[in-house]
Amino acid sequence: ESAFHGKPADGPVPPDFTVFYSLPDAPRLEDPFQRDWGSPPEDVEEAMKEAYLFGFDLPCYRVNTFQEKIRGTMKNKADREEEEEDAEARAKQATREMIATRNCCVQVRLPDLDPHLASLKQFALEVSDECLRLNFPMLPRSQKSAYGNLSIWWPLPFNAADARADWDPKADILTVCLPTQNAATEEVNAFDPALLNAVF
Repeated sequence: ESAFHGKPADGPVPPDFTVFYSLPDAPRLEDPFQRDWGSPPEDVEEAMKEAYLFGFDLPCYRVNTFQEKIRGTMKNKADREEEEEDAEARAKQATREMIATRNCCVQVRLPDLDPHLASLKQFALEVSDECLRLNFPMLPRSQKSAYGNLSIWWPLPFNAADARADWDPKADILTVCLPTQNAATEEVNAFDPALLNAVF
């Protein structure tokens, strides 16, 4: 499933956005839209050395199930499905380790808001542990909204209770940041399967 859902092509166009993950003590990232993110990290160890990670470079978005199927063409269906599930599980675990303790930051550019109306009345922001939703109501005395609605789904449950939002009226940019770990993910990360095997 895609991390991004917007309006169909015949409706209002969703705004431009970018997603990145920063270490807690990393300085403010200037203009992530223009940043050259380079190649995705090859593994968790390489990712740990980076102060910022581009949102769609995470392993969970780069699982190439087509290649898994090509390599498994001589296997039966059950073996191929198991191989694909294993690849997805490894990608999800690598993603969890790469973004652990980081902050997820989303920036949305909104230059086409009506300058005659208060900017904050032209969109509604919702942030949950599962996703971010940005809705654009119909403008007064108009038959359209400024943009198509935007939904960005997190790769894992995040901590929306500590989310922060900032609106820059000069740059027309909305910034939302939230921790990637909540109580549920911390419990999962603290779970030691080796210890369970030792006990039982």
